[in-house]
Amino acid sequence: MNGMGRTGNSPVGATDRVARGRRDAALVRVGKVTKSVAVGIAAAVGVLGVYVAHALPGHSTAPASQSAVTTPSTAVTPGSGSPSGSSAPASSPQTSPTAPASPPVVTRRPAQVTTGAS
Repeated sequence: MNGMGRTGNSPVGATDRVARGRRDAALVRVGKVTKSVAVGIAAAVGVLGVYVAHALPGHSTAPASQSAVTTPSTAVTPGSGSPSGSSAPASSPQTSPTAPASPPVVTRRPAQVTTGAS
């Protein structure tokens, strides 16, 4: 009757050690999978956020009132081929900016209202 609770030929301590090793290995695998899924979800949320930010209407890079008025950022002086803001030779004449032929026209429009409801 001695040893009836055992299965197989190995002692009880060895079977427990093998079971603990398998359990620990499985927990390590589950931890790696969990971390991989978390990183993937975080990346997907970031990409989706950038996509939605650029896809929704009503967001522009410049206000409508500024888009009608354009001014050149750099002017090229005749004969020098370089922008007027750069260090051009002292002998080349500098030209000053000229006023537009007509002043900008201000138009009144109602403000665009965007709500969360669609």
